[in-house]
Amino acid sequence: MAAYFFLEIHTPYRLFYSDSVEAIVLTLTDGQIAVYANHSPFTGPVVPCLLKIKEKGGNWKTVFCSDGILEVKLRKTVLVLDTAEWRE
Repeated sequence: MAAYFFLEIHTPYRLFYSDSVEAIVLTLTDGQIAVYANHSPFTGPVVPCLLKIKEKGGNWKTVFCSDGILEVKLRKTVLVLDTAEWRE
């Protein structure tokens, strides 16, 4: 059974995304990273990239995102980005 964690994506203008997810994949300054439930806490700088979000049910969504900060906590992950837009 898949484990989930809570993801929030904030931009200066709004709360862009807020839901429980199975995984995210994005690019930091030192390379690509995947975050799953129970990941070790850390903070890292995000570079412009395609953010992939694996939602409950296994569907992947893609977001164009700009520079920002990723903060992984025990039960919650927060992305603070300059801009974020759905690929669709």
